[in-house]
Amino acid sequence: MVVLFCAGLFGADRLEAVFEKATAALASQDYSNAERGFQAVLRSQPGNIAALGNLGVVYSRTHRYSQAIDVYRRALRIAPADKGLNTNLGLAYVKQEQYASAVPVFEKLSADPANFQARELLAACRLSLGRLEPAMQVLEPLHAADPNNAGVLYMMGVALVRMKRTD
Repeated sequence: MVVLFCAGLFGADRLEAVFEKATAALASQDYSNAERGFQAVLRSQPGNIAALGNLGVVYSRTHRYSQAIDVYRRALRIAPADKGLNTNLGLAYVKQEQYASAVPVFEKLSADPANFQARELLAACRLSLGRLEPAMQVLEPLHAADPNNAGVLYMMGVALVRMKRTD
Protein backbone atom coordinates (compact mmCIF):
# COMPACT_ATOMS: atom_id res chain seq x y z
CA MET A 1 0.00 0.00 0.00
CA VAL A 2 2.78 2.43 0.93
CA VAL A 3 4.75 1.51 -2.19
CA LEU A 4 1.77 2.34 -4.45
CA PHE A 5 1.20 5.65 -2.66
CA CYS A 6 4.87 6.65 -3.10
CA ALA A 7 4.83 5.59 -6.73
CA GLY A 8 1.80 7.82 -7.24
CA LEU A 9 3.61 10.75 -5.67
CA PHE A 10 6.69 10.30 -7.84
CA GLY A 11 4.45 10.04 -10.91
CA ALA A 12 2.75 13.30 -9.95
CA ASP A 13 6.14 14.97 -9.42
CA ARG A 14 7.33 13.74 -12.80
CA LEU A 15 4.15 14.96 -14.48
CA GLU A 16 4.51 18.36 -12.86
CA ALA A 17 8.09 18.55 -14.12
CA VAL A 18 6.94 17.63 -17.64
CA PHE A 19 4.29 20.36 -17.47
CA GLU A 20 6.80 22.94 -16.25
CA LYS A 21 9.24 22.03 -19.04
CA ALA A 22 6.45 22.28 -21.60
CA THR A 23 5.44 25.68 -20.22
CA ALA A 24 9.06 26.88 -20.43
CA ALA A 25 9.28 25.55 -24.00
CA LEU A 26 6.10 27.45 -24.90
CA ALA A 27 7.50 30.64 -23.36
CA SER A 28 10.69 30.27 -25.41
CA GLN A 29 8.70 29.52 -28.58
CA ASP A 30 9.95 25.93 -28.76
CA TYR A 31 6.57 24.75 -29.93
CA SER A 32 7.45 21.16 -30.81
CA ASN A 33 8.76 20.41 -27.30
CA ALA A 34 5.88 22.32 -25.73
CA GLU A 35 3.39 20.28 -27.77
CA ARG A 36 5.03 16.97 -26.82
CA GLY A 37 5.09 17.95 -23.15
CA PHE A 38 1.45 19.04 -22.96
CA GLN A 39 0.37 15.92 -24.84
CA ALA A 40 2.31 13.77 -22.35
CA VAL A 41 0.51 15.46 -19.47
CA LEU A 42 -2.84 14.93 -21.19
CA ARG A 43 -2.16 11.21 -21.69
CA SER A 44 -2.00 10.89 -17.90
CA GLN A 45 -4.53 13.61 -17.06
CA PRO A 46 -6.94 14.07 -19.98
CA GLY A 47 -8.89 16.74 -18.09
CA ASN A 48 -5.92 18.93 -17.20
CA ILE A 49 -7.29 22.38 -18.10
CA ALA A 50 -3.89 24.10 -18.04
CA ALA A 51 -2.37 21.53 -20.41
CA LEU A 52 -5.38 21.74 -22.73
CA GLY A 53 -5.30 25.53 -22.79
CA ASN A 54 -1.56 25.67 -23.39
CA LEU A 55 -1.78 23.03 -26.12
CA GLY A 56 -4.41 25.23 -27.78
CA VAL A 57 -1.96 28.14 -27.60
CA VAL A 58 0.72 25.98 -29.24
CA TYR A 59 -1.67 25.09 -32.05
CA SER A 60 -2.75 28.72 -32.50
CA ARG A 61 0.81 30.01 -32.59
CA THR A 62 1.74 27.38 -35.16
CA HIS A 63 -1.29 28.30 -37.29
CA ARG A 64 -3.11 25.02 -36.70
CA TYR A 65 -6.35 26.75 -35.83
CA SER A 66 -8.66 23.78 -36.41
CA GLN A 67 -6.69 21.77 -33.86
CA ALA A 68 -6.70 24.74 -31.48
CA ILE A 69 -10.48 25.01 -31.79
CA ASP A 70 -10.88 21.30 -31.02
CA VAL A 71 -8.65 21.55 -27.94
CA TYR A 72 -10.34 24.72 -26.64
CA ARG A 73 -13.79 23.16 -27.09
CA ARG A 74 -12.61 20.05 -25.24
CA ALA A 75 -11.33 22.23 -22.38
CA LEU A 76 -14.54 24.27 -22.31
CA ARG A 77 -16.60 21.10 -21.79
CA ILE A 78 -14.75 20.86 -18.47
CA ALA A 79 -14.60 24.57 -17.61
CA PRO A 80 -17.29 26.35 -19.67
CA ALA A 81 -16.96 29.70 -17.90
CA ASP A 82 -13.18 30.05 -18.32
CA LYS A 83 -12.73 33.49 -19.89
CA GLY A 84 -9.24 32.80 -21.25
CA LEU A 85 -10.30 29.60 -22.99
CA ASN A 86 -13.39 31.30 -24.43
CA THR A 87 -11.33 34.25 -25.67
CA ASN A 88 -8.77 31.96 -27.27
CA LEU A 89 -11.54 29.91 -28.90
CA GLY A 90 -13.11 33.05 -30.34
CA LEU A 91 -9.73 34.26 -31.62
CA ALA A 92 -9.07 30.89 -33.28
CA TYR A 93 -12.43 31.17 -35.04
CA VAL A 94 -11.50 34.68 -36.19
CA LYS A 95 -8.16 33.42 -37.55
CA GLN A 96 -10.15 30.86 -39.57
CA GLU A 97 -12.54 33.63 -40.67
CA GLN A 98 -15.37 31.70 -38.99
CA TYR A 99 -16.98 34.90 -37.75
CA ALA A 100 -20.42 33.37 -37.30
CA SER A 101 -18.91 30.82 -34.90
CA ALA A 102 -16.97 33.53 -33.05
CA VAL A 103 -20.01 35.79 -32.49
CA PRO A 104 -21.70 33.68 -29.76
CA VAL A 105 -18.38 33.28 -27.96
CA PHE A 106 -17.79 37.03 -27.88
CA GLU A 107 -21.45 37.74 -27.05
CA LYS A 108 -21.08 35.54 -23.98
CA LEU A 109 -17.84 37.28 -22.96
CA SER A 110 -19.38 40.71 -23.64
CA ALA A 111 -21.87 40.13 -20.84
CA ASP A 112 -19.06 41.48 -18.66
CA PRO A 113 -19.15 45.23 -19.44
CA ALA A 114 -15.51 45.55 -18.37
CA ASN A 115 -14.39 43.15 -21.10
CA PHE A 116 -13.61 45.75 -23.79
CA GLN A 117 -11.60 43.25 -25.84
CA ALA A 118 -14.56 40.90 -26.19
CA ARG A 119 -16.85 43.77 -27.13
CA GLU A 120 -14.43 45.04 -29.78
CA LEU A 121 -14.02 41.55 -31.19
CA LEU A 122 -17.79 41.06 -31.23
CA ALA A 123 -18.18 44.30 -33.19
CA ALA A 124 -15.41 43.27 -35.61
CA CYS A 125 -17.06 39.89 -36.23
CA ARG A 126 -20.47 41.46 -36.80
CA LEU A 127 -18.89 43.99 -39.15
CA SER A 128 -17.15 41.18 -41.07
CA LEU A 129 -20.49 39.41 -41.42
CA GLY A 130 -22.16 42.57 -42.74
CA ARG A 131 -24.28 42.94 -39.61
CA LEU A 132 -23.79 46.68 -39.54
CA GLU A 133 -26.51 47.84 -37.14
CA PRO A 134 -25.66 45.19 -34.51
CA ALA A 135 -21.99 46.16 -34.88
CA MET A 136 -22.88 49.81 -34.28
CA GLN A 137 -24.88 48.83 -31.18
CA VAL A 138 -21.65 47.51 -29.71
CA LEU A 139 -19.38 50.24 -31.08
CA GLU A 140 -21.33 53.27 -29.88
CA PRO A 141 -20.97 52.50 -26.14
CA LEU A 142 -17.31 51.60 -26.70
CA HIS A 143 -16.79 54.96 -28.40
CA ALA A 144 -18.57 56.76 -25.57
CA ALA A 145 -16.30 55.05 -23.04
CA ASP A 146 -13.10 55.75 -25.00
CA PRO A 147 -13.61 58.42 -27.70
CA ASN A 148 -9.97 58.21 -28.86
CA ASN A 149 -9.82 54.45 -29.43
CA ALA A 150 -8.51 54.25 -33.00
CA GLY A 151 -9.78 50.71 -33.58
CA VAL A 152 -13.31 51.59 -32.53
CA LEU A 153 -13.26 54.79 -34.61
CA TYR A 154 -12.07 52.84 -37.65
CA MET A 155 -14.78 50.19 -37.29
CA MET A 156 -17.44 52.86 -36.79
CA GLY A 157 -16.23 54.61 -39.94
CA VAL A 158 -16.36 51.39 -41.95
CA ALA A 159 -19.86 50.59 -40.67
CA LEU A 160 -21.16 54.09 -41.36
CA VAL A 161 -19.74 54.14 -44.89
CA ARG A 162 -21.25 50.73 -45.64
CA MET A 163 -24.60 51.96 -44.30
CA LYS A 164 -24.19 54.99 -46.59
CA ARG A 165 -24.31 57.31 -43.58
CA THR A 166 -21.41 59.52 -44.62
CA ASP A 167 -22.81 62.61 -42.95
